[in-house]
Amino acid sequence: MLLAVDAGNTEIKAGLFEGEKLAAVCRLAADARLPGEELAVRLSSLFTLKGFSLQAADGAVFSSVVPGLRLPLRQALQMLSGSEPLEAGPGVKTGLNIRVDNPLSMGADFVCCAVGALSRFTPPMAVFDLGTATTVMVLDEKGTFVGKSILCGVSLGLTALSEHTAALPAAELRAPGGLLGRNTADALTCGAVYGAAAMVDGLLARFEAKYGPGLTGILTGGHCGLIAPFCSWEVRTDLFLTLHGLRQIFLKNRRPLQ
Repeated sequence: MLLAVDAGNTEIKAGLFEGEKLAAVCRLAADARLPGEELAVRLSSLFTLKGFSLQAADGAVFSSVVPGLRLPLRQALQMLSGSEPLEAGPGVKTGLNIRVDNPLSMGADFVCCAVGALSRFTPPMAVFDLGTATTVMVLDEKGTFVGKSILCGVSLGLTALSEHTAALPAAELRAPGGLLGRNTADALTCGAVYGAAAMVDGLLARFEAKYGPGLTGILTGGHCGLIAPFCSWEVRTDLFLTLHGLRQIFLKNRRPLQ
């Protein structure tokens, strides 16, 4: 079995693969202050609650957008798998053709997500990762990574409004009851959700005009399930694209697991 871990700004997602099957996924808060031993204990306990023992893992791979988490994650995964984990980053084979100004500057989160998308969908495609930030990447009909956009995340935008205005309250990020709100809290919710959905629709229309018909819109990240139903485009959702990408990268750099 393979243990794959994606460390984002807000949370750490850990997946346990049995062959191609993602057998279990656990989440915990991203906290760079935790030592490796504590991370190992927490990960092991979470998977145990789901009926899986990490002692069965014979390999591990990870990526992190938080520099302070890289060392404790490496230590934790080495303890859990009994072998040196693979970190997705510069110098690691990915099989991804990247056509940007400096491919070595590409964040591991973009690369892993793109590799995961190519393993599960047919290009051309646009992938929207709706997390703390909203990131967008386009892969052309040959599967080449041709560019990216980075926007404010849906929940981050709501928080910024309440923190930087005198009269707007904090609002819950949830499915709105209608297109328009009849009070301030509902208006904030409508703006956040429908605004994000309209952004997805608008960018997909522009991408299709540039990269040709048949472009697939894919949503991933923590908010994908909330935003997808409000999109006019028929988008696909996959919450764990990055974990699937990490598995693909592991297989390109290490011998296949038994």
